Amino acid sequence: MRRLFILSSIFLLLFFTHALPGADKNSQFGGLRFRSRYHSIEERTQLDLTRQSPFICQNNFRLTFDLAIARHSVFGYIFRLRHISQHTLELIFHPSLPESPNAFLKVILNGRQILAKLAVPKNKLADARWHTFDINLNLTDKLIRLSFLNDSLQHHLSGMPRQAKEWQLVFGSAPGLQPPITDIPCFSIRNVRVCTDEKNNFRWPLNESMGNRAIDLKQGRLAYIKHPQWLSPNHYYWEKAGSLKTHTRSGVAYDVDSNLFWIVEKDRLRAFDPNTAQTRKVSLNHSQPFLPNKKIRAFYSAHSQKLKAYQPEAGRIRTFDFHRSRWSAFDKEQKYRNEYQHHNLVFDPVSRNYYALSGYGYYTYKNHLRQYDSLAHSWSRIPYENRSLYPRYLSGTGHLKDSEFLVFGGRGNEEGLQELHVRNFMDLHLLDLAAKKAKLLWKDSLNSHHLAPVRSLIPFEKQNQFYALLYNPEKENTHLRLYQISLKTPEIQAVSDTIPYIFKDVLSDADLFYDSQNQRLFAYTQHRLTNDSSLLNIYSLRFPPGLACLQPVAQSSIFKDWTALLILSVWGLASLGAMCFLLLKMISSVSERSDSPDMENKDETLPRQPAANCLRIFGPFQAFDSSGNDIAKLFTPKLKETFMMILINEVYYQKGLTSDKLIEHLWPFSPREKAQNTRSIAIKRIRTILENIDGLSLVFEDNMWSLKISKPFPAISSTSAKS
Repeated sequence: MRRLFILSSIFLLLFFTHALPGADKNSQFGGLRFRSRYHSIEERTQLDLTRQSPFICQNNFRLTFDLAIARHSVFGYIFRLRHISQHTLELIFHPSLPESPNAFLKVILNGRQILAKLAVPKNKLADARWHTFDINLNLTDKLIRLSFLNDSLQHHLSGMPRQAKEWQLVFGSAPGLQPPITDIPCFSIRNVRVCTDEKNNFRWPLNESMGNRAIDLKQGRLAYIKHPQWLSPNHYYWEKAGSLKTHTRSGVAYDVDSNLFWIVEKDRLRAFDPNTAQTRKVSLNHSQPFLPNKKIRAFYSAHSQKLKAYQPEAGRIRTFDFHRSRWSAFDKEQKYRNEYQHHNLVFDPVSRNYYALSGYGYYTYKNHLRQYDSLAHSWSRIPYENRSLYPRYLSGTGHLKDSEFLVFGGRGNEEGLQELHVRNFMDLHLLDLAAKKAKLLWKDSLNSHHLAPVRSLIPFEKQNQFYALLYNPEKENTHLRLYQISLKTPEIQAVSDTIPYIFKDVLSDADLFYDSQNQRLFAYTQHRLTNDSSLLNIYSLRFPPGLACLQPVAQSSIFKDWTALLILSVWGLASLGAMCFLLLKMISSVSERSDSPDMENKDETLPRQPAANCLRIFGPFQAFDSSGNDIAKLFTPKLKETFMMILINEVYYQKGLTSDKLIEHLWPFSPREKAQNTRSIAIKRIRTILENIDGLSLVFEDNMWSLKISKPFPAISSTSAKS
């Protein structure tokens, strides 16, 4: 029976590791991002693992951690390992020439000798993906072993004292050390593990969401951080990168190569860097390249690596020449007719042609497909097969593959006439520009989502999903929110917080961009302040989006129903946690007799005796009442989601949530009366559960729901460490 239980546990572990979304290392959440050259020396990040006390090690020292390099063109120190006798080992990221395919990780001994060098292919660093770095120092045999990606090496360790005892370990900036460390690459780390003499294990997941300390799960050792940038909350909460005033109806383009926003105005050009929030002006050789009071549409052409812009209906798509600091010619005699406002522009990489779809003008909605003639600098309508892509504007488009594009949602009607009833389309089409055909993929026959997308969609064909930034076009003071949407069925799930958006139809503008190199999403909003000025706001969000403790992101092909998946995931993880606990308890005697404990096998040890009267919110969700009973099972998926929403908002924003905000986040598409009843039931059940925990209660004060913490409740733990 015991053997059957162990085999069942292992099967469940393998199943959830490979089948569930988010099991891949690069889809996990958490980590610490280091501020580097884009911040002043005083604001750069430091992680000190030995401020409390040094590591004690005489024979063997092993360090492993997950490493992600955001930019492979920035030099700097990743960590310094320093012996009390002033001997040092430093890991440096060293860029190479732009034309070289490799960058390098170098281990420097005592600041004078390149002890080891690992070549790192730049294409392996794309998308800021996580890879495990492993360094093992054998002080007895004077050997050092390194491994990263699929490369490993062993080198003789000369110049180090035998049986060195006390060690200090610092990641990132260390201006106070001698010699000081101030050059920091653009990197992030997580899952830092240290093993000394094969018996003292430490592990810092670095999955905190705020604060200047991180806790070791093994022995409770504290690590101290200066100027941290925690990655966990940045996957759900949009962060404002900057704001600036622009001329009315200016164009905004995101340059994926230089990570800059270009603001194209009637008589000037500016660049905004979202990393530094700095803006610089580009001098122009002519005073007015665009006509005033006409909307400018700007975009960055990735295939030609050029900044382009046009004014709808003006004919010519213009290119900016950075060497001559001027735009290409424009059509002075062109008559401006606003027939296609809020249309969609796409570039077909196969035919290398630009196409425009849909739009609004002169009280009519359009579903016209137009092609741009780059020689004549003019647009012409082309026929295409279409049975269900009705006239509309305010649609979203995204490149799927080859000549295929997604067309999602919009606002219009079957007849295309504004005087007839206008409605929001909640449908998804596949537009094949090679076949000149539009095909309906799905539609929401109930039309229950009164939402419209911004212009750009972010598709992921392999995951059968795309991301869209949606808002309610029937309100002026509305908000944008990121949604994950299925390519196959009308399944929609909110995966971010909201962005304020003032929607005034053709006088407003917003869009969404994906920075694959740095794993970020960008969004901007623009609305008119006066007849001559507008306000531009730019926001960023870490990718993949979503709350780490509430919902997975990537969708496995074996699951089609997200509700069932969420319930199964929570149930499975809870069951798995219980099984692992009992399994470890059964084999504990074997583990204790092991003569050569392995760092990896011991890493995931769970506490044998659960604490009383506490919550643990990272890793498997755990809740214990004042008597030590496990009450986590009382939290259904929706109750846990409601509780975590209140908790995270209070921790992150230091304030509670209103009832309307709870409904907006958790039941956005339910009828108002039904959502209010559901929310009331959820609140009542959470309050009942918390009655079993002393010192923790859910209260309603100042029209907001918040958690009230008092003695004897100790804390809300972010770990599953031993109590």
